[in-house]
Amino acid sequence: MIGLAGQQEYLDFEKAWQYETGIFHRIGNNFDNRLVGYYTYIHDYLLIDRISTTHGYQGWNLDNVIFWGIEYEFNATIKQLSIFGNYTYKANDVEEDNPEAAQGFWINLPPRHSIKLSFRYPLSDSLLLTWDQRYGDHRTSENGYSLGTYTTSDLGLQYSFYQNKAKLITYVGNLFGENYYEVYGYPMARQTVGVTLKYTF
Repeated sequence: MIGLAGQQEYLDFEKAWQYETGIFHRIGNNFDNRLVGYYTYIHDYLLIDRISTTHGYQGWNLDNVIFWGIEYEFNATIKQLSIFGNYTYKANDVEEDNPEAAQGFWINLPPRHSIKLSFRYPLSDSLLLTWDQRYGDHRTSENGYSLGTYTTSDLGLQYSFYQNKAKLITYVGNLFGENYYEVYGYPMARQTVGVTLKYTF
């Protein structure tokens, strides 16, 4: 029960219609392709704005929000090297009579172009090297906010043992310390280093 400019009001449930079509194609035994087109229409889009207000946060419904685009992905194996790639084009449109409400939509605006490449290479029967690259396109809103293009790299090493039921994973996220935002007002970590242990029963 939160609204604009301190007004209290009940928020409506989102009502969405999504249409999706795609094709899948395999080339030989080592290369898979998938291409998908989608269209999503959301009425009473729920929006929480934690940035543009100094009094906590505000929430409201936008009249209509439309997302549409395409997504292409592939899986390939070259000898021992496994490669996964994904490209997404995502456009959107907002139908809203209240400019104060519409500007808050920018906070959650996704990049129009995004790319991900993942590489997996076994160094031995139990040791796997992982490398992930991500790219996000530059974004500019009608209200003058902007977010820059970013490219990040994640490096990991996975050791499997105990009949592959246990995995010890060490990783460095954002290896080169890229300063970037995925969501306006929320800077991402400059770098993360971690160790995880997974066991499958």
